[in-house]
Amino acid sequence: MKRKPCLTLCLLCLVAIFAWADLFAQAPTWEWPRSTPEDQGLDSEQLTELVELIREGEQFPRLDSLLIVRNVKIVIEDYFRRLS
Repeated sequence: MKRKPCLTLCLLCLVAIFAWADLFAQAPTWEWPRSTPEDQGLDSEQLTELVELIREGEQFPRLDSLLIVRNVKIVIEDYFRRLS
């Protein structure tokens, strides 16, 4: 008679594990908020110039990516591919 509660408990644990795994396997729905430089008190002309200098290799030649976050909002996100 003691085997039945143990079997039930094991089955419940298996169901819980599969439900938990399915929950974490789903793609996240939250995205980082974005904003313009001006809305965050930044100068977009200066940021554009900086990105161009990085892209041309004149500033920070070994930089692969640039991410600027201000007030918990993405202002600039850029990636630079340089072929050797």
